[in-house]
Amino acid sequence: MKHVKRIVLCGIISGIIALHSCKKDGNKVPESKTFYGDEQPLGNGTIRSFVVLDKNGKPQSIGMKFTVEALSGLPTDSTVEHDTPVPLPEEAAITGFDHLEVDWNPVGHDPKPIYGLPHFDFHFYMITKEEQAAVIPGPDTIPVPPTFIPQDYVSGVQAVPDMGVHWIDMKAPEFNGQKFTDTFIYGFYHGRMTFMEPMATAAFISSKPDFKIQIKQPESFQKTGYYPTVQHLYFDASSKEYTMVLEGLKFSAGKENN
Repeated sequence: MKHVKRIVLCGIISGIIALHSCKKDGNKVPESKTFYGDEQPLGNGTIRSFVVLDKNGKPQSIGMKFTVEALSGLPTDSTVEHDTPVPLPEEAAITGFDHLEVDWNPVGHDPKPIYGLPHFDFHFYMITKEEQAAVIPGPDTIPVPPTFIPQDYVSGVQAVPDMGVHWIDMKAPEFNGQKFTDTFIYGFYHGRMTFMEPMATAAFISSKPDFKIQIKQPESFQKTGYYPTVQHLYFDASSKEYTMVLEGLKFSAGKENN
């Protein structure tokens, strides 16, 4: 009888432990949660933004997802850049990015020897749409303090309407004998960083890569916010979506007024 009781008792204890474990796991707080913006039409498909927050509400990544169909049925008019606003979910406000936009360039853009291929510009703006619209095209001679310039980046000098001046990495593959496939641009205007911009050719995206770039960082940032350390382009076969995402967000206290 003692032996039977011992077995029963062990069974009861095991059951209590198992039940307790189930309750504990059932109440476990997810490590992260993804929030999406409203879908927008792009080509024959759609594109949407997203932000991933950890269990404490801190942003981990921010990006755009677009369907396979988005790469077909795109405009062919090469006289203009085809802009598509990509609304952010309200949860993305903590990142410091104000709004997103994807631009389609059917024959590329200047400098044509380098970027004259059909490609997308994925803009992550740190300024408001009103500030973006106030950009005056032409030479921008207001200097950027060196502490805010990433290593190896040089100014394109000319401000592009609704964008600003594009700063390029002179150590990037396309400036060192290789064909342009994917690169990372910083944008400045009147001495301030205004946007970050991954660029990728349609052909490279269509190849369904799993491609990462370590984003070169300046010594400090002007505006307080969360800044990416990795750019990641990949294809998800299950959802049939491409993703262009800025990952490894790290907090930086703004130095603009210090």
